Amino acid sequence: MIIDQVNVFTPDIIIPNGRMIYGEKVEGIQSNERSSKDCHNLVPGFVDTHNHGCMGEDFSNTDFDGLSRMEKFLYSRGVTTVLATTLSLPFDAIRKVVALIRNYREHHPKTSIAGIHLEGPFINIKKKGAQNPDYIKSPDDREIDFILQNKDLIKVITLAPEVVGDEMIQLLSSNGITVSIGHTCANYHRSLEAIQSGASRFTHLFNAMTPLHHRDLGTSGAGLLSDAYVELICDLIHLSPETIQLVFKTKNPDRIIFISDAMEATGLKPGQYSLGGLEVFVDEHSARLKDGTLAGSVLKLNDALINAKRVLSLPLEDILRCLTKNPSVSSNLNSGIIGIGKPADFVLLDQDLTIIKTIKNGETVYER
Repeated sequence: MIIDQVNVFTPDIIIPNGRMIYGEKVEGIQSNERSSKDCHNLVPGFVDTHNHGCMGEDFSNTDFDGLSRMEKFLYSRGVTTVLATTLSLPFDAIRKVVALIRNYREHHPKTSIAGIHLEGPFINIKKKGAQNPDYIKSPDDREIDFILQNKDLIKVITLAPEVVGDEMIQLLSSNGITVSIGHTCANYHRSLEAIQSGASRFTHLFNAMTPLHHRDLGTSGAGLLSDAYVELICDLIHLSPETIQLVFKTKNPDRIIFISDAMEATGLKPGQYSLGGLEVFVDEHSARLKDGTLAGSVLKLNDALINAKRVLSLPLEDILRCLTKNPSVSSNLNSGIIGIGKPADFVLLDQDLTIIKTIKNGETVYER
């Protein structure tokens, strides 16, 4: 198959007025002799490595039909790779989620669900955010054994360093699991110790962690000054435009990851919903607990791209990496990059960044 007269965004260069030849994988990329100002943009499929659910479904409590429904919606938003993200749950419930995702992937080998992100339960209850305090705990040996036995599927785990310790961080990271620091009271130096032990990422930077202070930069400052990846929720609610600008002025753009942190109300009307067993009240722009605490988001990843383009004075290609290549590399996935031999996962965007078409494994899975 061929897509012609598009600006092709590869990791290294943009090929203007190019041609993409593909089957399930990319077979060829060619440039046309004559340029055109009216070309659409062909970009890598978006990679959402922190997503709890959408369309009334929650990855922590769903079935095959629910997973298919979520996939279909995410395709309409350009997401061709997603990590099913859990919350702090009874560990038996986590076991069931892992079994469900493994079974679904076996029955749907072309699925966009590339694995699992465990956000909790090994976090600090003092920074629980919208996590259910009844299920927050320290890990035991059986739970760690289960995680390691399923390391092919569990790609990312969010934890608090002061809860699990550096030995556990080293064990998880040495087994190929991305350890992300989050929901934590760790100070600046404790956060750096966790990075030295193998942690390589910060979960939704600034949210549910110790803030910047001029005598201790906290977890947030460690995220800014270290070489670790940082997740950002670019809904302009979790973070102000100026905060997003600060991160891009401080961090290498190759270390910034856009996430949705979406919950089940994403894609639906405002109302009352649930997250991890807690009541959540949703308006047009945000999801909150009764006390006003932000409870995930209703952000779509394509809107994060549009928001970032609006507040940042950066080329499109620099911002695109934050929701394609960067989350993929950070999570040890094979996606988010257009290149020969890579999966044919693309999004066709017009000049206003509106999604025209989404292609997964060479098949059109959404068309406007």
